[in-house]
Amino acid sequence: AVPMALTALALLWLLGQQGGRDLVIVALIGGVVLAVALWWLGRGQKAGGTGWAAGGVALAASIACLLLLPAAPTHDASARAVDAAPDRLASQPFDADKLAELRAANKPVFAYFTADWCITCKANEAVALNRDDTAKAFRDADIQVLRGDWTRRDANITRFLEQQGVAGVPLYVLYAPGKAPEILPQILTSDMLVGKAKAIAS
Repeated sequence: AVPMALTALALLWLLGQQGGRDLVIVALIGGVVLAVALWWLGRGQKAGGTGWAAGGVALAASIACLLLLPAAPTHDASARAVDAAPDRLASQPFDADKLAELRAANKPVFAYFTADWCITCKANEAVALNRDDTAKAFRDADIQVLRGDWTRRDANITRFLEQQGVAGVPLYVLYAPGKAPEILPQILTSDMLVGKAKAIAS
């Protein structure tokens, strides 16, 4: 029961990230109503009844929740990308035109693509990306950081991922001036990123 409860909490958190607090409230209310109705259905069946009334309530509750879900407020994907960007790297939301502009200006660029539901992405952000030593090395090398949030399967990011020959996240691409783009491993370390930054700075 504990793993199932933790999974449910994680899914509720992800639902809140994508749709806001109201969407979570609707989902919770619907789940409670459905659970009570199903419990009542089981109780009626044990007593020898058919439980059609409780089944009807459960069905009605499910339909009502589905109808209410689209009415819940959503968040703009670009705004979420700015809010979620790690402060230490001073990331900007990914934009293909911005990437082209920076490369044309001969600026080193680190573009990375993540999602709220991607466990590997979050682990890399914690142990390698969102660290003081990584941020300092990137600043010293004047590396511009672009962050693509694929939580809601943004079409522009999907197109870019396909161009790189990958089907999903995480994706980490380093653009050093005068060199071909380098796709980094999906598992990052701070030492790896600092080493790459120092090589660009030297």
